[in-house]
Amino acid sequence: MKRSRCLFFLSLGFGAFAAVTGCENDPAEAFVTNEFAATGDTAFVVEKAWYRTTLFTTPLAPSEVSPSLRVGSGTEHAYAIVRAVVPEADDAGEGGAGDGGSPEQRPAPRYFVARTNDPIGVEPSKSVRIAFSIDTSSSACFGRQRLSEADWNFIAERIFPGEVLEPFASACAASPSLDAGPDAADAGADAPANAADARAN
Repeated sequence: MKRSRCLFFLSLGFGAFAAVTGCENDPAEAFVTNEFAATGDTAFVVEKAWYRTTLFTTPLAPSEVSPSLRVGSGTEHAYAIVRAVVPEADDAGEGGAGDGGSPEQRPAPRYFVARTNDPIGVEPSKSVRIAFSIDTSSSACFGRQRLSEADWNFIAERIFPGEVLEPFASACAASPSLDAGPDAADAGADAPANAADARAN
């Protein structure tokens, strides 16, 4: 009888503990949106994105939205690999105004990195939207917080290791339609010096 009572009260205690800790550990979720507008003959695809503990691997054409995935709660920047590509022509005609050219003539897709301008926070059991656009994110040649070479290399080596990405020196050639404002050499003047803090934890 005493053993049965002990087991009963232990069960109640464990249930209460699980209920409390379960509320604190409810997973957060996030989804990514591609809000880069196609400019000229170039489209920008969000190839991959990283936020907190989660890699988003579904390529997103302009206006597309990723599946919602679980992420670790907290606050930090989100990162993306953006692919700049000349879309294929809708028609197969040669020399037409809308013709993207043959596969041999079209430039090869180029891959560059981007980071959200502001850290993004999400609380347990909540969902957050991560938007990549020319207004909400920055790279070497666009955005209000141009990436420095150190930022670029950190993202390429630590956030997306093993990916074939444009070197910083030729980053602006990878996104010619977005290149405006200061030269790439001055891109990192206003960039945060502690980019590594976003992945340190």
